[in-house]
Amino acid sequence: MSDPKFAPFLATLEERGAHEVRLSLASGVFYPVDMQHVAIGWLAEQDAETARQAEAWRTQEVSTASKANRMLRAVNGIIIAIAALTLIVSILAWVFPRR
Repeated sequence: MSDPKFAPFLATLEERGAHEVRLSLASGVFYPVDMQHVAIGWLAEQDAETARQAEAWRTQEVSTASKANRMLRAVNGIIIAIAALTLIVSILAWVFPRR
């Protein structure tokens, strides 16, 4: 909807917001009636943008979860290494006690 002749009407739609425009269309009280097709197209664009943003958010969340999982595995590896060293030191202290 980039036609310049619709710019003032599109600005009005932006002011009202997608929810209010959608309610007006659904209830049949949308004014002006001859611009309903423009409003429907505008709503489709708004829905597409919302879907794009949601997908970008999901992608970011998956990336963040993957990074957190890798970090958790690294920390677990460090903890296991420390536990193994502690066990080795304990065994050596038991086998070779100080006199």
